[in-house]
Amino acid sequence: MESRYTGTDQNPVVRDETLNESRSLLMMEEHHCCKDDDSRVKPKDVIYVVGYDVSYADGARNAKCAAVVLKLTKQTSLNKKDKFLKQAVWIDDWMPTDHMVQAQRLKQLWYRFTFPGSQTYIAIDAQQYGTAVLQDLMTDLQDGLAPLCCIDNDMFGELRLEGALPVIYPIRASVNGSKDPDSEMLRYAIVQFENRNVQLLTSDHNSGISAYKVFHKMKTDKYDAMIYKPYLKTQELVGQIQNLKAVPSGSGTSEKRISNKIQRDSWSALKYALRLAQKLEFKYLMKPQKHSDWDKAFAAMARRPKAAAQTKSRIIIGRKGGRLF
Repeated sequence: MESRYTGTDQNPVVRDETLNESRSLLMMEEHHCCKDDDSRVKPKDVIYVVGYDVSYADGARNAKCAAVVLKLTKQTSLNKKDKFLKQAVWIDDWMPTDHMVQAQRLKQLWYRFTFPGSQTYIAIDAQQYGTAVLQDLMTDLQDGLAPLCCIDNDMFGELRLEGALPVIYPIRASVNGSKDPDSEMLRYAIVQFENRNVQLLTSDHNSGISAYKVFHKMKTDKYDAMIYKPYLKTQELVGQIQNLKAVPSGSGTSEKRISNKIQRDSWSALKYALRLAQKLEFKYLMKPQKHSDWDKAFAAMARRPKAAAQTKSRIIIGRKGGRLF
């Protein structure tokens, strides 16, 4: 009965076996890893993406604002060199608030995961109520930080302030006719989970908390609840994923909730972050490798001198004899 309720035996979006294997990330991060004194990661070798799902201020049907932080690093194996390893290092949600408050809270989260020489982006739902949050992000929030703007200035370019940082990727999802089709975002998320390119925080939160405290040299239990929260929210994310099943939709696939009482805020935030990760993979990992070994052969052939054109006129000989058949 439980498997029917969660939908795990009815075309699940992500199989239970895959979800369990993806929960291999031991230690959560509450800020950019290069801010740690013992960090061995170079700023240029890591990218963070903050996926954010906007919710209405009235909090209809228990909907919440949700944020998922993905840490993107290059993989070295031959068959995965064109794909980032995507680690969900931090997850949280909160009750809906005014759009200005949401913008301020989201920007502070983005700032926590920034570091000089590294790239940190925001992937946000930019439709309906999310439009107001996006516009607020592009204003001067009086927080001492530079204003933000969209990556390609393709949305609200007229609102861009001087010195704004191009870090926002607005998600405009729909069934079709948009740059972020629902079916494509879902397909990519499914493939990345199945190929083990996505890692979630471990279900063994005690080991995770111990690892975090050892790494940060913490000898007190004062902050255990704060450390535990991302692991708890990851468990809720897994529950949201297990409540989804894949159903045919036109030429693609869409997701459907088994129980409408279970929201999918964190799952949506994760999909948005994965969508931007897909764009960054194409920009940084795929384009430099688009030349194949055949290109060298074709280039050598192109450099060969062409044969001299024939100058003699054609000689036409009349056919002798009668009918052939």
